[in-house]
Amino acid sequence: MGAKILVVDDEPDIRAVLGECLTAAGFETQEAGDGDEAVAAAQADRPAVILLDVIMPRQGGMEALPELKRIAPDVPVIMCTAYLDVPTAVRAMQLGAYHAGAAIELSMLGAAHACANPLTARYGVPHGIAVSVMN
Repeated sequence: MGAKILVVDDEPDIRAVLGECLTAAGFETQEAGDGDEAVAAAQADRPAVILLDVIMPRQGGMEALPELKRIAPDVPVIMCTAYLDVPTAVRAMQLGAYHAGAAIELSMLGAAHACANPLTARYGVPHGIAVSVMN
């Protein structure tokens, strides 16, 4: 099994689909249903990458991001949501997010793949990598 990716979303179906896609691509996945669970999971077993929903009950991604970056500063966090506007994306990047995008885009899975691979994380996300993640 490959690098561990923490998938954080309040929607169980979203977590399941992302988990299946990432597992099929050779990654190990761990799930969390909100920011509090994400922080606990990252403290207990540090992931290689975190896919983090922005809007969730209890503690959302924007509230959890500073704590996640405090406990795991070198772990890339990819923010994903169905409701992303420019100010939110900018704020997420200022707080340390590696990438922020609306909905679950194929490019986010490509970014997760690249972040989990030390060479591509260091030298950039190659174009078209998302296709290989989904196959």
